[in-house]
Amino acid sequence: MGMGRFDESRAHFTRAIEIEPVSPIILSGLANLYDLQGDYEKEIEQSRKVFEIDPNFAYAHFYLGMGYERKQMFTEASETLATTMTRLDPLRGDPRFQDLVRRMGLNDN
Repeated sequence: MGMGRFDESRAHFTRAIEIEPVSPIILSGLANLYDLQGDYEKEIEQSRKVFEIDPNFAYAHFYLGMGYERKQMFTEASETLATTMTRLDPLRGDPRFQDLVRRMGLNDN
């Protein structure tokens, strides 16, 4: 996603969702876009939509926790990230996840 090209990116995600409406990867990508835009309420909402398709999709838990943390909903963020850490194999090497775990004071062991 290019810097500041959010409308274009959103249009591409919308089209991708029309083609593949049950892809947790695409749906989570839209949650990431909302995070980059600073629209944390939509990030949280979009992450929850992924759970309807795949409740164990790690990136949906990550973006949900990120949205909570950015909205300063720290209890919800900690609970979500604790759940994420039990499903985190795809996330363990992601520096954004490592940074979030560090900011929340959680131990990723």
